[in-house]
Amino acid sequence: MSGNVYWHGTYRDFDKLKKNREGVLWLALSSDVAFQYGDVHWKPSDSRVKLWRVVLKPSAKIARLDDLSDPVVRELKEGVSMARAMTWGPISDESWSSFADFGILEGYRWTISFLKSKLDGVVVGDSTGGASNKHESLALFNMKAIQSSERVKERVGRIARMLLAKDKLREFSYGDLTRGRWSELMKEAQDKFGVAFSTENDDYFGEPFLVDTGSFGVDNKPYRILAQGYEAGGDWENAVIYFRCQVKDGYIDGMSGDKLFVVIPVQNNPNLYYSEEKGKYFAIHNNDADGPTSKEREEARQACKRELEAFLGAMVKKDMEAMERARESQPPKLSEDIGEVQKGTKVRKSRRGAKNLVAFVNVE
Repeated sequence: MSGNVYWHGTYRDFDKLKKNREGVLWLALSSDVAFQYGDVHWKPSDSRVKLWRVVLKPSAKIARLDDLSDPVVRELKEGVSMARAMTWGPISDESWSSFADFGILEGYRWTISFLKSKLDGVVVGDSTGGASNKHESLALFNMKAIQSSERVKERVGRIARMLLAKDKLREFSYGDLTRGRWSELMKEAQDKFGVAFSTENDDYFGEPFLVDTGSFGVDNKPYRILAQGYEAGGDWENAVIYFRCQVKDGYIDGMSGDKLFVVIPVQNNPNLYYSEEKGKYFAIHNNDADGPTSKEREEARQACKRELEAFLGAMVKKDMEAMERARESQPPKLSEDIGEVQKGTKVRKSRRGAKNLVAFVNVE
């Protein structure tokens, strides 16, 4: 785990990172989980959750609480097992993994002092908002193990959103139109990519980002597309990753109006399987297989993002080639610039007297 990037969320307006009263700085593997930490502890006097990006030193001594091969964890396990022996009985090695979570540090406060004397931090199982949101967190004890840290962004918390909503009473609401539009685009995308899954639970992850396709239009401006990651699925399904997109710079043939569309990556989506019988992809049912861990989920999100970028780049390139072929097959058009006339072509000035308007007429 050494040298990894972690995230910290807080509702306090810290100018630098600070431990809690137990002497622990809680870090998460993803910004979304860190935001949930800050949102849970949000206070009415604040309106936003502050997010910090934290990089640990490669030399940081980090252990996993479920790794009994580590001498420190083994010693801790024996101590906890002895404390429980008088009441609930000792803990076996086989059952230790179910105890190696946030509850150990919360229920046995002496464990924090013990671990502080041995390690810089420990990775534990954790959850936010109920058992369904399981993930892993890092309890950091030694601030000197931090290589760098920076406050990178703020997000409006759950309670703050409720309060801010009162200020929107005098604004038009387009919620139903927006949801209806995205619902239509999702159906089109599922048909296009050959995928089937429910959108009963549908929530975003991460922040919106711009995809630079590397292509330039006739006006020499880059084709850029705004994207936002989402995960959707029914209560019986493991969530499927997809992206809502909008063309911000550039023109894609046949795409007018709001320029919105949906992309569903299928190669790197961990919760999709392909049915040979039905010839399409389906979401894995959560009773058929365990969902990915928080680390695996973040890796899948990044892999799907790369798949999205490759798809958009190929889509724009193919569209530009089609537009170029269409232009070559069309008859010459009026030009506003008087330049060098190609051989076999003569120039006829406009009778309206416009000095710079000419028509290129092919000579047989």
